[in-house]
Amino acid sequence: ARVSDAAAHHASLVTRLREQVAVPERVVDAFDAVPRHLFLPDVDLAIAYADEAVVTHDEDGIPTSSSSQPSLMARMIERLDVAPGARVLEIGAGTGYNAALITAMGAPRGGGNAGGGRHRRRRPSAARPVRPHHGHRGRLGARSRTRGRAR
Repeated sequence: ARVSDAAAHHASLVTRLREQVAVPERVVDAFDAVPRHLFLPDVDLAIAYADEAVVTHDEDGIPTSSSSQPSLMARMIERLDVAPGARVLEIGAGTGYNAALITAMGAPRGGGNAGGGRHRRRRPSAARPVRPHHGHRGRLGARSRTRGRAR
């Protein structure tokens, strides 16, 4: 049953992208060719195929890495304008989904993880949409002008 459920969720995501995201057909075709749930194996299918970012790693409950929102990924891949045979260095969350989409667009398959496997794969107990983390004094991504450190 999971295979047919996955196919239905995948088809639904591709349909939403075709109808709601203004990108060339070849970009949506890449999403059609690459099932997202294969790159998010511990995530419920409904969450994997929602048009939302999914936390893939956290540190003490604070999101540190995610699989980006599919509609945003489609727009970024369109802007990348991958030509068949183009070499692309993709540095991401470590799921491999974006790299697989870029490969489906015609880029040659890469030779491994740029992080060298140093990043510990620690999935949160329940995958959830990404929520911004507000640091000291409620500022998102605020930096000190004097020391260059996050406040």
